[in-house]
Amino acid sequence: MEFLIHCECGKFFTVTEGLAGTSLSCGCGRSIRVPGLSELRAQQGMPAYARIDAEPPYWNDHVRGWLIAGGAALLAGGFFLVLGNRSGAFPTFPFAGGITMAIGGSLLAAGIRG
Repeated sequence: MEFLIHCECGKFFTVTEGLAGTSLSCGCGRSIRVPGLSELRAQQGMPAYARIDAEPPYWNDHVRGWLIAGGAALLAGGFFLVLGNRSGAFPTFPFAGGITMAIGGSLLAAGIRG
């Protein structure tokens, strides 16, 4: 995770957790103390005990909900396209149902995987 610290001259630096507790040299000649990890996390609004290797979720819950709902709808729609093609009730091009089901399944899996 990266954190933003600044020098008195106004220049900003991006530091990683590995630099916590060290010092950096600014172009203006000042030495900048990088706060300890717990202080960096507190500035970021994170709990001090957060795992270092924890990955943030790729999508938030709202987007995941839409992916799951849309994927399930496309999967079901593709199934009905396949049935309509086979029965002759509403013929479409030959692979319409399979393609729709593949897209729906991909979206559904992406939403579940998060």
